[in-house]
Amino acid sequence: MPHADSQPRRLRVAQFVAIAALIGLVTEASADMPPPSMIDLAPDSARPSVRGELTPTPSAKLPITLDKAAATPPKKPKPKAKPKPKAKPKPKPKREVRIRKPVTYGRSRRVRKKRSAKMQVPRALVLVDVGQVSVPRLITTIAAGADKTPELMGISVDITVLRAAVWRHAYGLRVGLLLPQVPAANWYLEGGAKAPLYTEFDLVGLDIAFEYIYRRKIVGPVGFMLRGGIGAALSLGTVKRIETLPSCDDAQRQTCPHWRKVGQQPNVLPSPIWPALRATGGLFAEFGGRVGVHVEAGLRDALYVGAGLSFRL
Repeated sequence: MPHADSQPRRLRVAQFVAIAALIGLVTEASADMPPPSMIDLAPDSARPSVRGELTPTPSAKLPITLDKAAATPPKKPKPKAKPKPKAKPKPKPKREVRIRKPVTYGRSRRVRKKRSAKMQVPRALVLVDVGQVSVPRLITTIAAGADKTPELMGISVDITVLRAAVWRHAYGLRVGLLLPQVPAANWYLEGGAKAPLYTEFDLVGLDIAFEYIYRRKIVGPVGFMLRGGIGAALSLGTVKRIETLPSCDDAQRQTCPHWRKVGQQPNVLPSPIWPALRATGGLFAEFGGRVGVHVEAGLRDALYVGAGLSFRL
C-alpha cells in the first residue's frame, strides 16, 4: 500500500504546476502589450496632451475631452430665502358722519358778524365830510343877552382817517375847519334898556379830535353808522362888538349906525380854545367795496347836518 502522505503531496504539486503555468501565460501576454502612454493635463488648459504624440491642430477634435464642470464637485444649492410675509393693508379709517346741530338765532348772528367784520370796516378808511353847523337861538340869547340876533351858522369841512380795530369798529384822527356864515348886524334885546351892539365875526375854527366809528350793513350795500369824538377846537380870529350911536331910538335899533373906533370892545370870546365834541349817526352805502356815500346828523360842536364820501385803502 502506498504511503499515507502521497495523496496530499500530489495535490500540492498539481497546484504549484497550475500556478506556474498561469504566471507564464500572464508574462507572455504582458510582453506582447505596448508600453502605457503618459497623459499630461495642464491646469490652465481644457485639452489633455499625450507624451510622444504630435499636438493636434486647434481645429482637430480630440477623442478625449475633459469637462471641468464634471471634475469639480457640484455646488450645493443655496437655500432659498423664505419670502417675507406681505404686510397686511391697513384698514381705511371710517368717515365719521357728523350730524349738524340746528343753529340758533344768536349763533347765526355771531357767525355773520365774523364773516362780515372785515367787509364792514376796512384796514384804513378815509372820510371826507361837508356839513352845516348851527347854534340854537335859545343858547345865543342866553350867552349874548340879546334875542334879536342873526342865525349863528357855519360850514364845516372834515377829513377823518380811521384804522380798523375789531369787528365793525374803527378809530382815528379828524381834522376839520369851521367857517362861520354870520352876517354883521346889531344885536339887542327887544324891550331892553341896553343899546344895540354892532357884532362882526372875523374868525375860523380849527378842530383836531380823536374819532371813533361803528359801521354795520343792514341790506345789501346799505347800512348805518355811529360816530363819536373828542378833541380841541381852536378859534383863529376875533369877534368884534361896537357900540351904536346914542341918538338911535327903539324903532331904528336894527339899522342904527355904530361908531367906527369909539366904543369898540376887545375880542369878546372868553377863550381861544374850546372843546371839540362829536356825536352823530346816519346811513351809508358802499359801491364796489371801495367807495361809499353817507349822510349824518347830530352834534359837531353845535347842531350838525352833513354828508360825505368814504374811501377804502
